[in-house]
Amino acid sequence: MPTTTPINLHDAAVRVRRWCDAVAVPDQPYGTYRFRMDDPANFYASCDVAIMRWMTGENLRETLSATQRQQWVAVINSYQQPHDGHYGPEMNHHIAHANGTASKALSALGGSYRYPVGFFRLFNTPEKVGPWLTQIQWTNSWSASHLVIGGPVLWMNYRLATDEWKAACFAWFDAEVDQFGTWPRTIPYDNTNPLTPIGCGVHMWPLYRHAGRPVPQLEYLADLALDTQQPAGYWDRVGGYGTLDALYVLAVAVEQDLPRSPAYRDAVARYVPTHFAAMNTAWRTRNAHEVQGWTGCIGYMQRTLPDRFAGDMRWGDIFDLKELFDLDTVLGEHII
Repeated sequence: MPTTTPINLHDAAVRVRRWCDAVAVPDQPYGTYRFRMDDPANFYASCDVAIMRWMTGENLRETLSATQRQQWVAVINSYQQPHDGHYGPEMNHHIAHANGTASKALSALGGSYRYPVGFFRLFNTPEKVGPWLTQIQWTNSWSASHLVIGGPVLWMNYRLATDEWKAACFAWFDAEVDQFGTWPRTIPYDNTNPLTPIGCGVHMWPLYRHAGRPVPQLEYLADLALDTQQPAGYWDRVGGYGTLDALYVLAVAVEQDLPRSPAYRDAVARYVPTHFAAMNTAWRTRNAHEVQGWTGCIGYMQRTLPDRFAGDMRWGDIFDLKELFDLDTVLGEHII
């Protein structure tokens, strides 16, 4: 695709929706999806498809009938465990990742948990949040950071998150995070995966962004994104979550008009043709996480390079937009 050709995001949305339709399980309640085309029904697939359809501009609260929404919410909640409210199977993810994914999908659908989620009780007061953050096993920092985006980031958007709780949460981060603005400074950085500071950092950022606070070490992470970009333009792979996270960092850096913003724009521009070339492949073996990663990248490219895209479509964002963190709706009448 020539770099001067405007990209029609409606075409990309149709491509994503076509894949979503292909993994729908026939003769089952609406919202039942496979993780891959030949897989059985899967928890993550039903959540990921809801998030993807929301990202591509579909307001599921309006486009679906009441019956369709109720069935989809029920499908997701059929994977919730009654004894503590966690979702699964987690497929090698932490329960906080599963909880965060279910919460985003239910936010998009305007649905609520079936059972209370006991996980929130671990950090839902000013006295609990600091010690809970300290006890996280931060040695695998990128993985550990899912506990933040699947936990305190959601709680931040709940009506019972008091100013005192928010102050205690930010006090911990202000005192503990390292020079990358990511994990506690007591945890050494071994550079095994150079994208780890980016992947870990962006899971913390919604706390700051949703509260209207500047994110820590933005310029450092944006420069790290420049240093770790592959010659083909991606970071870990085309549409990968390392690529998505790097694009998010660069989008925020450009929006803040940092001194190296022209270089950040150039980095994103190098990736754009590679990303959209993948739209022409079959996606036969792609799973829901992979398609969601590819879909999520687009919002950050559009934010950074709006002139590269034709039409009036505004792509969704899985980190900054509070609509996917609607814990007031998702918790419903449950008391934590």
